[in-house]
Amino acid sequence: MTTAISWIPKSFVDNPPSPSNNDAVHEVVVFAAEFDDMVIGPTDYAIVTARSVNDEHGLVEVWTFEDREYEDIEVHHDIQIEAFPLCMDFQSEERNFLAVGTTDTSIEIWDLNDVQAVAWNLHTAPWVLLSGSSDGTVASKDTREPLTSFTWPVRAGVKSLAWDPYCGFYFVASLEDGTVEYFDVRMAPASIFTLDAHTKAVTSVSYNQLEHNILATGSLDQTVKVWDLSNNQPTCIASKNPSVGDIFSISFSNDDRFMLAIGGKMGKLHIWDMSHSGIS
Repeated sequence: MTTAISWIPKSFVDNPPSPSNNDAVHEVVVFAAEFDDMVIGPTDYAIVTARSVNDEHGLVEVWTFEDREYEDIEVHHDIQIEAFPLCMDFQSEERNFLAVGTTDTSIEIWDLNDVQAVAWNLHTAPWVLLSGSSDGTVASKDTREPLTSFTWPVRAGVKSLAWDPYCGFYFVASLEDGTVEYFDVRMAPASIFTLDAHTKAVTSVSYNQLEHNILATGSLDQTVKVWDLSNNQPTCIASKNPSVGDIFSISFSNDDRFMLAIGGKMGKLHIWDMSHSGIS
């Protein structure tokens, strides 16, 4: 079961990370300390995924492929983790961290026992980490000041979070009831709008890093949809059933505005190339 996906920027190869000495970060989130053992070129695409091995263990895998030859995608590196992975987000602004939320509470940045989603605010405040819980709350934490946090109530359990890459004041939270709520942190606690996105839980959301106001959503209804959020009036501009079963994670490429990686219950990694879908 593939539960989380994150694209690694191509610049990551030119600026490889070093191991962290911060005990508050679990060893798995600095998997890239062994990156030199991998052969990844500066033009290669790289994706990191998390999946379950059984009810108590997980696996973080780095996949690569060249140019648009995604049929030849392969695992170049993997790390076993002693917990069931739930969510993750790659952060390369301050340091190269992969925040992994699991059923294990050993990660000291957050108590992850009940955390379903995490997201760094990369563009405005990369030290700020957003988390969402199944209890119907979203919390923002300044990792420089662990005692400082803000909380927003939402209408159902949180499944996924994402900051707007073009404005660090906005974020979206996808929920168990099939909706997505859009927030402005300056107007807490009410959301700006609620999107009725899917018929079942929206398990994953991903902003397009190269196109303003474009958001993808994935759901347990086995579909992926792409939305234009312009003027706070969301419109669905594309939809697809990628035949991977229930959708658990999606992620837009940082280097190609048309590429979306999709992971689902069947354990397959699917690449949706929207350049062939009539989307401009």
